[in-house]
Amino acid sequence: MTLSCRVNLELNNYHSENAEHSINRHDPGLSPSDAIAAVFLQAAGPVSSLLVVVFIARAHGVEAQGQFAALRVWLDLMMVVFAFGLSTSFTYAINRLGTPGPQLARAATSYAVIVTVLCSLLLWALHIFGLLNFTVTNIDVLFFLGVACGMGVLADLWRGVLLSKTDGPVYSVSVTLQPVFLLALCIAAAYQLSVVRLDVYLALANLLAVIVTGIFLVLQFKRHPIDYRSTGKHKSLPLKPIVNFGFHSFQQNIGITLVPLASLWLIEYQGGTQETIGLWSVAALVFQAIASPVAMIAPLLFNRWSKSDHALSVAHARSLTVTLLKWSIVPTVAGALATYYLVPSIFGADFQPAALAAAAMVFCMPPLLVSRVFAPAIFAVGQARFLTILFWVRLLIIIGTGVLFQLAGVAVLLGLSASWVLAEMVLAGLSWRWSTRL
Repeated sequence: MTLSCRVNLELNNYHSENAEHSINRHDPGLSPSDAIAAVFLQAAGPVSSLLVVVFIARAHGVEAQGQFAALRVWLDLMMVVFAFGLSTSFTYAINRLGTPGPQLARAATSYAVIVTVLCSLLLWALHIFGLLNFTVTNIDVLFFLGVACGMGVLADLWRGVLLSKTDGPVYSVSVTLQPVFLLALCIAAAYQLSVVRLDVYLALANLLAVIVTGIFLVLQFKRHPIDYRSTGKHKSLPLKPIVNFGFHSFQQNIGITLVPLASLWLIEYQGGTQETIGLWSVAALVFQAIASPVAMIAPLLFNRWSKSDHALSVAHARSLTVTLLKWSIVPTVAGALATYYLVPSIFGADFQPAALAAAAMVFCMPPLLVSRVFAPAIFAVGQARFLTILFWVRLLIIIGTGVLFQLAGVAVLLGLSASWVLAEMVLAGLSWRWSTRL
Protein backbone atom coordinates (compact mmCIF):
# COMPACT_ATOMS: atom_id res chain seq x y z
CA MET A 1 0.00 0.00 0.00
CA THR A 2 1.40 3.43 -0.95
CA LEU A 3 1.93 6.23 1.56
CA SER A 4 -0.88 8.24 -0.06
CA CYS A 5 -3.29 5.31 0.35
CA ARG A 6 -2.28 4.86 4.00
CA VAL A 7 -2.85 8.56 4.66
CA ASN A 8 -6.33 8.48 3.11
CA LEU A 9 -7.25 5.29 5.00
CA GLU A 10 -6.11 6.67 8.34
CA LEU A 11 -7.89 9.98 7.78
CA ASN A 12 -11.09 8.17 6.80
CA ASN A 13 -10.91 6.17 10.02
CA TYR A 14 -10.62 9.33 12.06
CA HIS A 15 -13.43 10.97 10.08
CA SER A 16 -15.79 8.14 10.90
CA GLU A 17 -14.96 8.51 14.61
CA ASN A 18 -15.70 12.25 14.64
CA ALA A 19 -19.29 12.85 13.64
CA GLU A 20 -19.19 16.32 15.17
CA HIS A 21 -16.82 17.42 12.40
CA SER A 22 -19.33 17.12 9.58
CA ILE A 23 -18.61 18.30 6.07
CA ASN A 24 -19.84 21.75 5.12
CA ARG A 25 -22.16 21.57 2.10
CA HIS A 26 -22.40 25.32 1.62
CA ASP A 27 -20.29 27.57 -0.60
CA PRO A 28 -16.72 27.22 0.75
CA GLY A 29 -15.27 30.17 -1.15
CA LEU A 30 -14.06 33.52 0.06
CA SER A 31 -16.18 36.57 -0.54
CA PRO A 32 -14.44 39.37 -2.46
CA SER A 33 -14.40 41.50 0.66
CA ASP A 34 -12.70 38.74 2.70
CA ALA A 35 -10.10 38.21 -0.02
CA ILE A 36 -9.39 41.93 -0.42
CA ALA A 37 -9.08 42.36 3.35
CA ALA A 38 -6.63 39.44 3.57
CA VAL A 39 -4.49 40.74 0.71
CA PHE A 40 -4.56 44.29 2.05
CA LEU A 41 -3.45 43.28 5.56
CA GLN A 42 -0.91 40.68 4.47
CA ALA A 43 0.55 43.06 1.89
CA ALA A 44 2.61 44.52 4.72
CA GLY A 45 4.70 41.32 4.55
CA PRO A 46 5.96 41.44 0.94
CA VAL A 47 6.16 45.25 1.04
CA SER A 48 8.41 44.99 4.09
CA SER A 49 10.50 42.29 2.38
CA LEU A 50 10.91 44.57 -0.63
CA LEU A 51 11.91 47.49 1.55
CA VAL A 52 14.45 45.31 3.39
CA VAL A 53 16.10 44.46 0.05
CA VAL A 54 16.02 48.10 -1.07
CA PHE A 55 17.41 49.30 2.26
CA ILE A 56 20.27 46.77 2.34
CA ALA A 57 21.12 47.40 -1.31
CA ARG A 58 21.22 51.18 -0.93
CA ALA A 59 22.81 51.29 2.53
CA HIS A 60 25.36 48.50 2.17
CA GLY A 61 25.71 47.75 -1.56
CA VAL A 62 25.20 44.86 -3.96
CA GLU A 63 27.61 42.50 -2.16
CA ALA A 64 25.77 42.86 1.16
CA GLN A 65 22.49 42.19 -0.66
CA GLY A 66 24.04 39.04 -2.13
CA GLN A 67 25.07 37.92 1.36
CA PHE A 68 21.55 38.56 2.66
CA ALA A 69 19.98 36.68 -0.27
CA ALA A 70 22.20 33.65 0.38
CA LEU A 71 21.48 33.75 4.12
CA ARG A 72 17.75 33.95 3.46
CA VAL A 73 17.75 31.05 1.00
CA TRP A 74 19.52 28.76 3.48
CA LEU A 75 17.30 29.87 6.36
CA ASP A 76 14.16 29.22 4.29
CA LEU A 77 15.47 25.78 3.35
CA MET A 78 16.21 24.88 6.98
CA MET A 79 12.78 26.08 8.07
CA VAL A 80 11.07 23.98 5.41
CA VAL A 81 13.11 20.91 6.37
CA PHE A 82 12.35 21.16 10.08
CA ALA A 83 8.75 22.41 9.76
CA PHE A 84 8.07 19.17 7.85
CA GLY A 85 4.75 20.45 6.54
CA LEU A 86 3.25 20.19 10.02
CA SER A 87 1.58 23.61 9.90
CA THR A 88 -0.83 22.40 7.21
CA SER A 89 -1.26 19.13 9.11
CA PHE A 90 -2.18 21.02 12.27
CA THR A 91 -4.94 22.91 10.47
CA TYR A 92 -6.19 19.70 8.85
CA ALA A 93 -6.05 17.79 12.14
CA ILE A 94 -8.17 20.38 13.94
CA ASN A 95 -10.68 20.78 11.08
CA ARG A 96 -11.05 17.10 10.12
CA LEU A 97 -9.87 15.05 13.11
CA GLY A 98 -11.06 17.22 15.98
CA THR A 99 -7.60 17.44 17.58
CA PRO A 100 -7.49 20.13 20.33
CA GLY A 101 -5.46 23.16 19.32
CA PRO A 102 -3.74 23.71 22.72
CA GLN A 103 -2.22 20.23 22.55
CA LEU A 104 -0.73 20.94 19.15
CA ALA A 105 0.56 24.35 20.31
CA ARG A 106 2.36 22.80 23.29
CA ALA A 107 3.86 20.07 21.15
CA ALA A 108 5.10 22.72 18.68
CA THR A 109 6.89 24.59 21.49
CA SER A 110 8.87 21.53 22.57
CA TYR A 111 9.68 20.72 18.96
CA ALA A 112 11.03 24.25 18.30
CA VAL A 113 13.68 23.85 21.02
CA ILE A 114 14.92 20.65 19.34
CA VAL A 115 14.91 22.36 15.94
CA THR A 116 17.10 25.23 17.20
CA VAL A 117 19.81 22.82 18.35
CA LEU A 118 19.65 20.51 15.33
CA CYS A 119 19.66 23.36 12.80
CA SER A 120 22.71 24.99 14.40
CA LEU A 121 24.60 21.69 14.32
CA LEU A 122 23.57 20.99 10.72
CA LEU A 123 24.69 24.44 9.53
CA TRP A 124 28.00 23.98 11.36
CA ALA A 125 28.55 20.64 9.57
CA LEU A 126 27.73 22.20 6.21
CA HIS A 127 30.19 25.01 6.97
CA ILE A 128 32.94 22.53 7.84
CA PHE A 129 32.50 20.81 4.48
CA GLY A 130 32.40 24.14 2.62
CA LEU A 131 28.85 23.74 1.34
CA LEU A 132 27.46 27.11 2.45
CA ASN A 133 27.55 29.85 -0.17
CA PHE A 134 27.57 32.78 2.27
CA THR A 135 30.39 34.29 4.31
CA VAL A 136 30.71 33.02 7.90
CA THR A 137 32.70 35.76 9.66
CA ASN A 138 32.12 34.26 13.13
CA ILE A 139 30.87 30.84 14.18
CA ASP A 140 28.03 32.47 16.13
CA VAL A 141 26.44 33.34 12.76
CA LEU A 142 25.41 29.68 12.54
CA PHE A 143 23.94 29.78 16.05
CA PHE A 144 21.81 32.84 15.30
CA LEU A 145 20.59 31.21 12.09
CA GLY A 146 19.66 28.15 14.17
CA VAL A 147 17.67 30.37 16.54
CA ALA A 148 16.02 32.07 13.56
CA CYS A 149 15.07 28.66 12.19
CA GLY A 150 13.65 27.37 15.48
CA MET A 151 11.61 30.50 16.10
CA GLY A 152 10.47 30.61 12.47
CA VAL A 153 9.25 27.01 12.66
CA LEU A 154 7.43 27.69 15.94
CA ALA A 155 5.69 30.76 14.50
CA ASP A 156 4.69 28.73 11.43
CA LEU A 157 3.23 25.86 13.48
CA TRP A 158 1.36 28.22 15.76
CA ARG A 159 -0.10 29.96 12.71
CA GLY A 160 -1.40 26.57 11.55
CA VAL A 161 -3.32 26.28 14.82
CA LEU A 162 -4.42 29.91 14.68
CA LEU A 163 -5.76 29.50 11.12
CA SER A 164 -8.20 26.79 12.21
CA LYS A 165 -9.61 29.18 14.82
CA THR A 166 -9.80 32.30 12.67
CA ASP A 167 -8.89 33.12 9.07
CA GLY A 168 -9.75 36.78 9.52
CA PRO A 169 -7.63 39.86 10.27
CA VAL A 170 -5.83 38.29 13.25
CA TYR A 171 -4.40 35.51 11.08
CA SER A 172 -3.51 37.94 8.29
CA VAL A 173 -1.58 40.15 10.70
CA SER A 174 0.31 37.14 12.11
CA VAL A 175 1.64 36.32 8.63
CA THR A 176 3.22 39.77 8.26
CA LEU A 177 5.05 39.88 11.59
CA GLN A 178 8.47 38.49 10.63
CA PRO A 179 9.18 40.74 7.60
CA VAL A 180 7.80 43.81 9.38
CA PHE A 181 10.01 43.22 12.42
CA LEU A 182 13.00 42.47 10.15
CA LEU A 183 12.57 45.79 8.36
CA ALA A 184 12.28 47.68 11.65
CA LEU A 185 15.42 46.00 13.02
CA CYS A 186 17.46 46.67 9.87
CA ILE A 187 16.56 50.35 9.90
CA ALA A 188 17.06 50.78 13.65
CA ALA A 189 20.40 48.95 13.64
CA ALA A 190 21.70 51.00 10.71
CA TYR A 191 21.61 54.11 12.88
CA GLN A 192 22.99 52.45 16.03
CA LEU A 193 25.55 49.85 14.89
CA SER A 194 28.55 50.00 12.58
CA VAL A 195 28.54 46.21 12.02
CA VAL A 196 25.92 44.64 9.77
CA ARG A 197 24.65 41.45 11.47
CA LEU A 198 21.87 40.18 9.21
CA ASP A 199 21.84 36.81 11.02
CA VAL A 200 21.05 38.52 14.33
CA TYR A 201 18.28 40.59 12.73
CA LEU A 202 16.69 37.43 11.29
CA ALA A 203 16.79 35.68 14.68
CA LEU A 204 15.30 38.65 16.57
CA ALA A 205 12.58 39.19 13.96
CA ASN A 206 11.44 35.56 14.20
CA LEU A 207 11.54 35.66 18.02
CA LEU A 208 9.34 38.76 18.10
CA ALA A 209 6.95 37.10 15.62
CA VAL A 210 6.68 34.10 17.97
CA ILE A 211 5.84 36.32 20.93
CA VAL A 212 3.06 38.21 19.13
CA THR A 213 1.64 35.06 17.48
CA GLY A 214 1.59 33.38 20.89
CA ILE A 215 -0.45 36.26 22.30
CA PHE A 216 -2.93 35.95 19.41
CA LEU A 217 -3.20 32.21 20.02
CA VAL A 218 -3.85 32.53 23.75
CA LEU A 219 -6.59 35.09 23.10
CA GLN A 220 -8.24 32.76 20.58
CA PHE A 221 -8.12 29.82 23.01
CA LYS A 222 -9.81 31.96 25.65
CA ARG A 223 -12.41 33.08 23.14
CA HIS A 224 -13.07 29.52 21.91
CA PRO A 225 -12.42 27.18 24.87
CA ILE A 226 -12.01 23.46 24.15
CA ASP A 227 -14.59 21.01 25.50
CA TYR A 228 -12.26 18.15 26.37
CA ARG A 229 -15.20 15.92 27.28
CA SER A 230 -16.15 15.78 23.58
CA THR A 231 -12.56 15.27 22.47
CA GLY A 232 -11.41 12.85 25.12
CA LYS A 233 -10.31 10.29 22.54
CA HIS A 234 -7.68 12.82 21.38
CA LYS A 235 -5.85 13.32 24.68
CA SER A 236 -2.97 11.60 22.92
CA LEU A 237 -2.15 13.26 19.62
CA PRO A 238 -2.95 11.30 16.43
CA LEU A 239 0.70 11.51 15.40
CA LYS A 240 0.63 9.01 12.55
CA PRO A 241 -1.98 10.74 10.32
CA ILE A 242 -0.58 14.17 11.23
CA VAL A 243 2.97 13.20 10.26
CA ASN A 244 1.89 11.31 7.14
CA PHE A 245 -0.23 14.20 5.91
CA GLY A 246 2.55 16.62 6.70
CA PHE A 247 5.05 14.48 4.79
CA HIS A 248 3.44 15.44 1.48
CA SER A 249 3.33 19.11 2.45
CA PHE A 250 6.98 18.81 3.45
CA GLN A 251 7.96 17.39 0.06
CA GLN A 252 6.10 20.18 -1.70
CA ASN A 253 7.77 22.86 0.42
CA ILE A 254 11.17 21.29 -0.19
CA GLY A 255 10.51 21.35 -3.93
CA ILE A 256 9.48 25.02 -3.73
CA THR A 257 12.41 26.07 -1.54
CA LEU A 258 15.00 24.22 -3.62
CA VAL A 259 14.07 26.34 -6.66
CA PRO A 260 15.86 29.53 -5.49
CA LEU A 261 18.71 27.42 -4.09
CA ALA A 262 19.06 25.61 -7.44
CA SER A 263 19.05 29.03 -9.12
CA LEU A 264 22.01 30.06 -6.97
CA TRP A 265 23.85 26.89 -7.94
CA LEU A 266 23.16 27.58 -11.63
CA ILE A 267 24.57 31.08 -11.21
CA GLU A 268 27.72 29.68 -9.59
CA TYR A 269 27.94 27.03 -12.33
CA GLN A 270 28.13 29.92 -14.81
CA GLY A 271 30.86 31.56 -12.74
CA GLY A 272 28.63 34.13 -11.07
CA THR A 273 29.67 36.09 -7.97
CA GLN A 274 27.93 37.52 -4.91
CA GLU A 275 27.14 40.52 -7.10
CA THR A 276 25.40 38.29 -9.65
CA ILE A 277 23.38 36.70 -6.85
CA GLY A 278 22.43 40.17 -5.63
CA LEU A 279 21.19 41.08 -9.13
CA TRP A 280 19.22 37.83 -9.40
CA SER A 281 17.57 38.46 -6.02
CA VAL A 282 15.74 41.39 -7.63
CA ALA A 283 14.18 39.12 -10.28
CA ALA A 284 13.30 36.58 -7.57
CA LEU A 285 11.72 39.40 -5.58
CA VAL A 286 9.47 40.21 -8.55
CA PHE A 287 8.27 36.59 -8.55
CA GLN A 288 7.62 36.81 -4.83
CA ALA A 289 5.60 39.99 -5.32
CA ILE A 290 3.46 38.21 -7.93
CA ALA A 291 3.01 35.04 -5.89
CA SER A 292 2.35 36.77 -2.58
CA PRO A 293 -1.31 37.83 -3.12
CA VAL A 294 -2.30 34.27 -4.05
CA ALA A 295 -0.17 32.88 -1.23
CA MET A 296 -2.03 35.16 1.16
CA ILE A 297 -5.41 33.77 0.14
CA ALA A 298 -4.37 30.10 -0.32
CA PRO A 299 -4.29 29.18 3.41
CA LEU A 300 -7.74 30.72 3.87
CA LEU A 301 -9.07 28.70 0.94
CA PHE A 302 -7.48 25.53 2.28
CA ASN A 303 -8.97 26.14 5.73
CA ARG A 304 -12.47 26.49 4.25
CA TRP A 305 -12.13 23.82 1.55
CA SER A 306 -10.82 21.27 4.07
CA LYS A 307 -14.14 21.68 5.91
CA SER A 308 -16.24 21.42 2.73
CA ASP A 309 -17.59 19.03 0.13
CA HIS A 310 -14.88 18.06 -2.39
CA ALA A 311 -16.88 18.64 -5.58
CA LEU A 312 -18.03 22.06 -4.40
CA SER A 313 -14.46 23.05 -3.53
CA VAL A 314 -13.07 22.08 -6.95
CA ALA A 315 -15.91 23.84 -8.76
CA HIS A 316 -15.24 27.01 -6.81
CA ALA A 317 -11.50 26.72 -7.59
CA ARG A 318 -12.18 26.49 -11.34
CA SER A 319 -14.50 29.50 -11.26
CA LEU A 320 -11.99 31.57 -9.28
CA THR A 321 -9.16 30.60 -11.64
CA VAL A 322 -11.07 31.67 -14.77
CA THR A 323 -11.92 35.03 -13.19
CA LEU A 324 -8.32 35.69 -12.17
CA LEU A 325 -6.99 34.76 -15.61
CA LYS A 326 -9.31 37.25 -17.32
CA TRP A 327 -8.07 40.04 -15.10
CA SER A 328 -4.36 39.12 -15.33
CA ILE A 329 -3.61 39.69 -19.03
CA VAL A 330 -3.36 43.48 -19.09
CA PRO A 331 -1.57 43.77 -15.71
CA THR A 332 1.01 41.22 -16.89
CA VAL A 333 2.02 43.17 -20.00
CA ALA A 334 1.90 46.53 -18.25
CA GLY A 335 3.76 45.15 -15.25
CA ALA A 336 6.60 43.78 -17.39
CA LEU A 337 7.12 47.15 -19.09
CA ALA A 338 6.96 49.03 -15.80
CA THR A 339 9.35 46.62 -14.07
CA TYR A 340 12.02 47.09 -16.73
CA TYR A 341 12.17 50.83 -16.10
CA LEU A 342 11.51 50.80 -12.34
CA VAL A 343 14.27 48.38 -11.27
CA PRO A 344 17.19 50.80 -11.74
CA SER A 345 15.09 53.67 -10.38
CA ILE A 346 14.22 51.84 -7.18
CA PHE A 347 17.37 49.81 -6.50
CA GLY A 348 19.96 52.07 -8.12
CA ALA A 349 21.90 52.16 -11.38
CA ASP A 350 24.07 49.22 -10.30
CA PHE A 351 20.99 46.98 -10.69
CA GLN A 352 20.37 47.87 -14.36
CA PRO A 353 21.64 44.39 -15.50
CA ALA A 354 18.75 42.81 -13.56
CA ALA A 355 16.03 44.88 -15.28
CA LEU A 356 15.35 42.54 -18.24
CA ALA A 357 15.32 39.38 -16.10
CA ALA A 358 12.97 41.02 -13.60
CA ALA A 359 10.63 42.15 -16.41
CA ALA A 360 10.58 38.64 -17.90
CA MET A 361 9.65 37.21 -14.49
CA VAL A 362 6.35 39.15 -14.57
CA PHE A 363 5.07 36.70 -17.22
CA CYS A 364 4.84 34.07 -14.48
CA MET A 365 1.64 35.79 -13.32
CA PRO A 366 -1.10 34.09 -15.44
CA PRO A 367 0.11 30.46 -15.07
CA LEU A 368 0.97 31.00 -11.41
CA LEU A 369 -2.59 32.13 -10.67
CA VAL A 370 -3.87 28.82 -12.07
CA SER A 371 -1.49 26.49 -10.25
CA ARG A 372 -1.54 28.29 -6.89
CA VAL A 373 -5.34 28.53 -6.72
CA PHE A 374 -5.73 24.83 -7.51
CA ALA A 375 -3.04 23.85 -4.98
CA PRO A 376 -5.20 24.24 -1.83
CA ALA A 377 -8.10 22.52 -3.61
CA ILE A 378 -5.91 19.53 -4.55
CA PHE A 379 -4.65 19.30 -0.98
CA ALA A 380 -8.09 19.73 0.60
CA VAL A 381 -9.63 16.86 -1.41
CA GLY A 382 -6.89 14.51 -0.21
CA GLN A 383 -4.79 14.23 -3.39
CA ALA A 384 -1.62 15.57 -1.83
CA ARG A 385 0.56 13.09 -3.72
CA PHE A 386 -0.36 14.66 -7.08
CA LEU A 387 0.49 18.12 -5.76
CA THR A 388 3.85 16.83 -4.54
CA ILE A 389 4.66 15.53 -8.02
CA LEU A 390 3.73 18.89 -9.56
CA PHE A 391 6.18 20.89 -7.48
CA TRP A 392 9.02 18.44 -8.08
CA VAL A 393 8.31 18.60 -11.81
CA ARG A 394 8.60 22.38 -11.54
CA LEU A 395 12.03 22.08 -9.91
CA LEU A 396 13.31 19.65 -12.55
CA ILE A 397 12.07 21.88 -15.41
CA ILE A 398 13.84 24.92 -13.96
CA ILE A 399 17.12 23.04 -13.52
CA GLY A 400 16.92 21.34 -16.93
CA THR A 401 15.96 24.38 -18.95
CA GLY A 402 18.33 26.58 -16.94
CA VAL A 403 21.27 24.38 -17.96
CA LEU A 404 20.07 24.30 -21.58
CA PHE A 405 19.77 28.11 -21.74
CA GLN A 406 23.28 28.48 -20.36
CA LEU A 407 24.67 25.98 -22.89
CA ALA A 408 22.87 27.94 -25.64
CA GLY A 409 24.65 31.10 -24.55
CA VAL A 410 21.64 32.89 -23.06
CA ALA A 411 22.56 35.41 -20.36
CA VAL A 412 22.38 33.69 -16.98
CA LEU A 413 19.80 36.04 -15.39
CA LEU A 414 17.46 36.09 -18.39
CA GLY A 415 17.80 32.32 -18.84
CA LEU A 416 16.80 31.70 -15.22
CA SER A 417 13.72 33.93 -15.54
CA ALA A 418 12.68 32.10 -18.72
CA SER A 419 13.10 28.77 -16.92
CA TRP A 420 10.82 29.89 -14.11
CA VAL A 421 8.16 31.08 -16.57
CA LEU A 422 8.20 27.78 -18.50
CA ALA A 423 7.95 25.76 -15.29
CA GLU A 424 4.90 27.74 -14.15
CA MET A 425 3.21 27.21 -17.52
CA VAL A 426 3.63 23.42 -17.23
CA LEU A 427 2.30 23.47 -13.66
CA ALA A 428 -0.75 25.48 -14.72
CA GLY A 429 -1.57 23.07 -17.55
CA LEU A 430 -1.27 19.98 -15.36
CA SER A 431 -3.36 21.57 -12.58
CA TRP A 432 -6.18 22.49 -14.97
CA ARG A 433 -6.09 19.00 -16.47
CA TRP A 434 -6.45 17.55 -12.98
CA SER A 435 -9.55 19.65 -12.28
CA THR A 436 -11.27 18.33 -15.45
CA ARG A 437 -10.64 14.68 -14.56
CA LEU A 438 -11.59 14.70 -10.87
